[in-house]
Amino acid sequence: SMVTVIVNQGGAASSSPDGGASSNGGSSTPGSGETPSADPIVQQINDAQGELVNLEQTDIPTVTSEMLDALRRTGKTMNITGAGYILTIDGSAIRNTQNVVDTLVAFAPSADQDGVEFALNDGGAMPCTVSLTVTGDNAGYSRLYLYNQATGQWQYLNSYDGGVITTDTAGRYLLTNETLTFIHVNLYALAAAGVALLAIVVVYIVVKKRYWFW
Repeated sequence: SMVTVIVNQGGAASSSPDGGASSNGGSSTPGSGETPSADPIVQQINDAQGELVNLEQTDIPTVTSEMLDALRRTGKTMNITGAGYILTIDGSAIRNTQNVVDTLVAFAPSADQDGVEFALNDGGAMPCTVSLTVTGDNAGYSRLYLYNQATGQWQYLNSYDGGVITTDTAGRYLLTNETLTFIHVNLYALAAAGVALLAIVVVYIVVKKRYWFW
């Protein structure tokens, strides 16, 4: 189950005659009379006139819990532009503010596949669903895979369309134009199986079908 809890930061809550709660000390509403934050990014979120906050990745390497709380409280959307991508966090989609978001997404050629790999949130849990818009040369890839640590294989994802990746899962990703089948054939095992099958056939003929040679 999920509940929404609204905390008034202006003062402590006290019981009201009707059984509810009222706040003492000048409670504030979002967007009016808020105490200035020591974090300039949080203050920028609070002061933004529109619903969109645009930032550069070099200015915000990590989206902290306080920033996530400001986004969720105001319902604003943050666009973080990096090298070859735009990371979008929608404040209305934030589930919790305990998990931070690493904004650095580094694309590199895959060592074992034809495509590029990148890691999202450095393997840490995501606080919400994010959108990653791939720009530049990497936007030409058509298929998205997530590496499954349990099976050691790439898992195809259908959450990639028009260069935009929508996901709430951190981990290792692959962008490629290839369709991965993951059928690996061990030639030595195949040769051994063939020799064993031939031996069984020879023994069968010698024991059961000796008359073939009479």
